[in-house]
Amino acid sequence: MAHLFITALGAFVAAVVLTWLVRRAALALGVMDRPDGIRKLHRQPIPLLGGVGVFGAWLIGMITCLALERGSSLSTAAWSDVVGDYSPLTNHHSHFGFHVALFLAAVVVLVSGVLDDLLTLRPRWKLVGQTAAASVLLANGLIVKRIWLFGYTLELGWLGVALTLVWLVGSMNAVNMLDGLDGLASTVGLVICGTLTWMACLTGHFDLALVSIALAGALGGFLLFNFPPARIFLGDSGSMLIGLVIGAVAIQGSFKAPATAALAAPLAVLAIPIFDGMAAVIRRRLSGQAVYTPDRGHIHHCLQKRGWTNRQILLGVGALCAATGFAVLLGLYFRSEPLALGATLAVVIGCVVAKIFGNYEYMLAVGTPRTKWRAMRGSWQMETSRVLGVCTRLRQCRTPEEIWNGLRQAADDFHLAGIQWELARSALPFKGAWHQTTNAQDPLWHLVLPLRVDAMSLGELRVWGRSASSAVLPDLIGITMVAEVLAEMSKTFRTSKSEPETLSDIELRISSLRGDASRRKSA
Repeated sequence: MAHLFITALGAFVAAVVLTWLVRRAALALGVMDRPDGIRKLHRQPIPLLGGVGVFGAWLIGMITCLALERGSSLSTAAWSDVVGDYSPLTNHHSHFGFHVALFLAAVVVLVSGVLDDLLTLRPRWKLVGQTAAASVLLANGLIVKRIWLFGYTLELGWLGVALTLVWLVGSMNAVNMLDGLDGLASTVGLVICGTLTWMACLTGHFDLALVSIALAGALGGFLLFNFPPARIFLGDSGSMLIGLVIGAVAIQGSFKAPATAALAAPLAVLAIPIFDGMAAVIRRRLSGQAVYTPDRGHIHHCLQKRGWTNRQILLGVGALCAATGFAVLLGLYFRSEPLALGATLAVVIGCVVAKIFGNYEYMLAVGTPRTKWRAMRGSWQMETSRVLGVCTRLRQCRTPEEIWNGLRQAADDFHLAGIQWELARSALPFKGAWHQTTNAQDPLWHLVLPLRVDAMSLGELRVWGRSASSAVLPDLIGITMVAEVLAEMSKTFRTSKSEPETLSDIELRISSLRGDASRRKSA
């Protein structure tokens, strides 16, 4: 246990130093994540490449522990247990140990992630890098040939290779999708690594505990810089590294017999990232989008819409991961897989029932067969570029009149029959309405979207459309995205006469005065 503490401490200190150095280097080189006003809503450019510091700290933590053990005349048998081969788990002798293979795979992920941070690679090339990294572990023998669940063993044969590959690539993408909020991926990774360390100790896999505790220490040190408001981001290099390590350790630590993996523990440990990733696939595919198309429907986005602050979201999502991790530990302690899976399933169902996350995806998934068939065929195509264009135009507006003109143009883009916007709680109250001349026999659908920010109602947006439209759902999704931007813009004009002027109000008034002065000068 002392070695594990030294590992965590060494990785933590190394992460603090390396992250500081990487941040300065990213600032000097101009490797920044710049806000776009649509999905990236941070106020100023933030340095990337935080994953480089995490990787270095993770490696230093493990090397420090191994050096101390070797210096204390560690027995040959114990040393072999730490860095030796894993042939009992893979049914064949391998000249690469698990640690060496994991290191090489991590290097592949790090390089591909850094290239993506620098060059913004296409999703297919990111997938190539992830597959290459997973293939390194597969070549070393990390292959699940049998699945053990509830006392039954299922032979997989050659499907075991595909299952292991999907698991590793899926783990990397699941954590990568969660990396959309300051400190979220780091917090989730820290909680999961803590669970894996405890799980490894309970099952006697102290070599795996070394790997996971080193990453936990590295993430703890990095979180000092990544906690809201973040001063540096993980980038794809960091988020994919976290996913690779926890995915590999989770499946390696679940081996009960040669190449036979217990399925319950890995699924429960990674339940929240898997839940979020599967929901994203369902949401995007059934709404006619490509699976790799980014959106604002992840668990942290849903909690933001409910008025949660960034720190509350970190605590909430971290608590969910801790709950599923505790279920795994209870299942191991009492040797009861149903306990672990049941508790994990209860957490997931609770999120859906309470409409915290997953309710929208559930409604899509249980739709009529005809609806799902049309969506899967791709007949419903939401034009993402069109929606983002409307959002960008609205964010550039400075007065309610300009916003209304943008909404009027958006009505044509979305083929609406009518639109009405009311800005009530504002020093600049505004109400605009437009209706298209339609046949009285045409049935219309009607949608009312309240505009709320920080639990305060600012007004509402009403839209009408023809029921005969062949692509209602994609347009509704786009309209809700526009409504989110509209709520943010409405906040700019929010202030009563009794309230002090905000910075936005002062800027608007100064701009107006400058315009009046310019007109008088020209006259």
